[in-house]
Amino acid sequence: MTKSRTRAVSRLALTTGLATALLATGTGASHAATAIDCSTGPVSITTSNTTVQLTGACSTVVVDAGNTTVRLDSASRVTIKGGNNTVIARKVGSATMAGGNHALRVSARLSTATVKAANSTIRTASASRITIKGSNNDVRSTRLTKVVVKGANNTVKVKKGSTKVSNRGANNSIKVKKRR
Repeated sequence: MTKSRTRAVSRLALTTGLATALLATGTGASHAATAIDCSTGPVSITTSNTTVQLTGACSTVVVDAGNTTVRLDSASRVTIKGGNNTVIARKVGSATMAGGNHALRVSARLSTATVKAANSTIRTASASRITIKGSNNDVRSTRLTKVVVKGANNTVKVKKGSTKVSNRGANNSIKVKKRR
């Protein structure tokens, strides 16, 4: 099978939910990652219990699965739905999380994020704005310009810089560097 045909089959399998029949999956993190070039357009990942490596500059990435790990360099938009999904990226324009038990790790820049999920985490070096509407979420950033918390029992920790805070929820723990 040619390399381009393999990519097409992998993309078709992930978007139609047939990847479990085509991929050798194992338990936990031991299964092999499927590589997909996402520079050709939006990518939707609907197969659960898999690991996906996206290559190229991604436009829109939608993860609507369970127990799935997605690794990518950068994306304009990331949407995470379902449950127990992890997205690891260097740079993300905007992110939306719904469902629960997700992890979003952005090593460089996250522009904006909206968390409508429960029991989810965000780790980023810097972000412009993060809005939390769910409960029991944990956000940690080295720098964060603005955080809006509307849910309950959320934790936000910012290490450096000046952060504007709006807390309209209950039992939230928000720790930011004091403004000078």
